[in-house]
Order: sequence, then structure tokens, then C-alpha cells
Amino acid sequence: MKYRFTAWLLLLFFLQGAFCAAEGEAEAAPAAFSAAGYRALTLHRLERLYSTDIREAYRAVLKSTNRENFRGYCAMYVNNLLVYYGINRSYIKGNANVLYGIYSRKQETDGGYTVEATPMRSSNMEEILLSLSADGTPREFYLLAFSKGQTEKGKEFGHSVFINVVIGDTVVYSESAPVQHGDVYIQDGDPVVCSVAELVNRYRYCKPDGIVHFVPQSGETRLSAYFHALPAGMKSKLRSRTFHFTHAAF
Repeated sequence: MKYRFTAWLLLLFFLQGAFCAAEGEAEAAPAAFSAAGYRALTLHRLERLYSTDIREAYRAVLKSTNRENFRGYCAMYVNNLLVYYGINRSYIKGNANVLYGIYSRKQETDGGYTVEATPMRSSNMEEILLSLSADGTPREFYLLAFSKGQTEKGKEFGHSVFINVVIGDTVVYSESAPVQHGDVYIQDGDPVVCSVAELVNRYRYCKPDGIVHFVPQSGETRLSAYFHALPAGMKSKLRSRTFHFTHAAF
């Protein structure tokens, strides 16, 4: 009986140590994107991963361009994000109203990403966006381009948005200027998390050209690789809730 109690005690200490190690890995994952750490992430921490990534990207491109903000320069913001994420190795100039045309003529970027361009109209925008992650699998790196935006400047130069990830019917992205999302006022460079329907409604006065998906030739992005490594139970939870983020999680 004494030995059995000792064995259980040792097992308890071992499990406690393993749990702490897993917790430590999970906390480091948002910065390092460690596959091992990712497996230990809770859904809440997974939500925070993209919040951290988007804000870090915004600060980095501000610093690299020596700018205070990108308000009124959405294409410059998007074009710099494409370099930051390694999709493009070199900066490609172009206003928002020509970006879809530029990438729809490409088969791949110089950063090694295959280009999948889909033309879009206002009438089928929601249908196309819902099809991107219809099975609930996270898919990263999209350029949403409009030939005409909502502001006076946007009507002349268009509008563009870099989407970090689509999961089910949820879209995670950032804007070059502040946006109103329900009762929340979201600053430029902060994560915007909304449903496809909300996104379509937000840009209902814009004229869409199309959406471009940048796919690494390996077929895996950071998030999709981690997603496939998750236990089946967590995958099921992610898909069943269609990843409805809340701004409280950020």
C-alpha cells in the first residue's frame, strides 16, 4: 500500500511538471509560432495569437516606412504587409484599384507563393467569401481589392484590405484607418474580427474587383500546419463554433 501511494504521488508530480511545461510552451507560441507550443494552446490563446501577430505586423511596417500611420494609403499598407509576411520579397507599387489586375496576371510571387485570383462582384461577394473556408479549415493570406472605395479618395483610387485568416464564416484582418464595428471603435492596425456577412455589409458601397489568395508552394501556412497537428477533438470544437472571436479576447 505504501509503495502504491508513493507511485501515485510520483505520477502526480510528473503530470504537474508536464502540465507546467505545456503551459510554458503555450505562452511562447504567439511570438515564436512553435508547433509544439501550439498544440497546448487553449481556444482563448489561439484567438490571441492573431491579435498579437496583426499588431506586431502593423508596428513593423510603420517602422520600416517611417510613417505615423497609413490613413488614406490603404494600398501602401497592404503592399508593405505582403513584404512583411514574405509573400513578396520586393515592394510592388500600385493603388488599390489596380492591385487585383496586377496579381490576377501572376502565377506566383517572388516570395514563393502561388497566386489564386477570383474575380468578384457585389452580388456574389458573400458567396465567394463563404466558400474560402467552407469546411472550417483556417486559411491565411488574402488580398481583397476594390476598384472603388467609399470615401472621395477611395472612389478615385479604390480600396484594399489584407485578410490574415478566414476560418469558417469568420474573417480576421486589419484596416489602414479606424473602423466602427458594432459598438466598438477599432483603431487602424488593430485586429478586426467579424463574420463574412458583416464584412460584406461594411463594404457594401465599394465596388469589388476580386480576392487573391496567396498559397505557399508547400501547401501549408503557419496556422494551417498547426491546425492539422491539433487533436481531433479540438479541431471539431474549432469547426463547430466557426471560430467566432470576440474583441474581449483581444
